[in-house]
Amino acid sequence: MHYIDCQRLPELKAGRYDAKQLFWEGEPTAEMALITTGELFRQLERELASADVLRILDRSWLTGTEFKQQVETRVDEFRRRGGQVEYRGPDA
Repeated sequence: MHYIDCQRLPELKAGRYDAKQLFWEGEPTAEMALITTGELFRQLERELASADVLRILDRSWLTGTEFKQQVETRVDEFRRRGGQVEYRGPDA
């Protein structure tokens, strides 16, 4: 979900969005510091740099060709550095 928000950052910054789309069942717009997709993946890389084990609990969220490729690239690099990847959950 955060990845989708990051993709919309230029649109949101430019004010090109329908305010009605930002509400869900009466909930107000979430207030969050939006980052770019590049910043999102750099953050993932920093977190993986200090980890020994990566547990992926559900792969169903790895959809979309670009997103899946970006995540898998980082997971592959984590493995090459000696990190252990564990898949758990219904699709393990």
